Amino acid sequence: MCPKVSVAMITYNHEAHIAQAIESVLMQEVGFELELIIGEDCSTDRTREIVLSYASRFRDKITVVTSEQNVGGQHNFIRTLSACSGEYTALLEGDDYWTAADKLRAQVAYLDANPDCAICIHDVDIVYEDDSGRPAERFLGDGFQEVSGIEDLLVRNFVPTCSAVFRTAYMPSPLPGWMRDLKLGDLPLHILVAEHGWVGYIDRVMGVYRKHGGGVWSSSTLVNQLEGWMEALEVLDKHLGGHYSRQIACTLFGAHTEASSSLMVLGEVDRAHAHLRSGLGSALRCRPVPLRRMTVALAEVYAQPLARAYRHVRYGKS
Repeated sequence: MCPKVSVAMITYNHEAHIAQAIESVLMQEVGFELELIIGEDCSTDRTREIVLSYASRFRDKITVVTSEQNVGGQHNFIRTLSACSGEYTALLEGDDYWTAADKLRAQVAYLDANPDCAICIHDVDIVYEDDSGRPAERFLGDGFQEVSGIEDLLVRNFVPTCSAVFRTAYMPSPLPGWMRDLKLGDLPLHILVAEHGWVGYIDRVMGVYRKHGGGVWSSSTLVNQLEGWMEALEVLDKHLGGHYSRQIACTLFGAHTEASSSLMVLGEVDRAHAHLRSGLGSALRCRPVPLRRMTVALAEVYAQPLARAYRHVRYGKS
């Protein structure tokens, strides 16, 4: 008999956090069968030891998917998802955790009551475990819309990964091979599932998304995140048969120009110009063409160099 919910948890070098993640699954108060599939990718710390210890104690609930060699985050994500057999699949990475014991029960009830809903999400707290001193903050915040669609996902990757529960039948089997080459794994999955229905939102905080130095995505630079996001959008545009090309082009324009501005601040002029050129090319595919935003993007990138050139010509200094 298949479980009602499969929890897909990928982990790598999460020694300090993995036990709390697993415990937050085990604490779930549900009236249905639940399985936890942990994809452990040959961690170099004690993560595997901790995971195997839990698996030996909870043989009826926990299955470990692993190998003798590190396969990388995307491959680990795909093989873990592929091992899930539940009617619904919930996502939880090994450095995040759930805070509400009725989280899964509430989301399953929502999905059961709304057969046209493909993914159910909720809000989470972002906790900064670095030296910034930033207080915790909500991922989505007040007023987030209850129903979203694929068009919204193509504007912003708004789904907190640790909040998502989706209908497993809507996940392609096997998953597309192109997913293995992307830096970003959750957005393509959400898009693939959202092709079959809408995204429903429960206005409760029921989990924590950690930002820390050991997090593969949260510790990457803004530009690297933007480049991963743009790469995924380009591939998804082809997968979606061009039906959302205008929307994707507008999103790419914004991402390219944001990357360009950030790179100019960092002094990486050539990369900044490359992103700006790509962004302007994307803007020309938008309808209507955002001429004002194109002008602002050009000004943001070239204002400082032009000012320096002017000072050099007039005053003989940079």
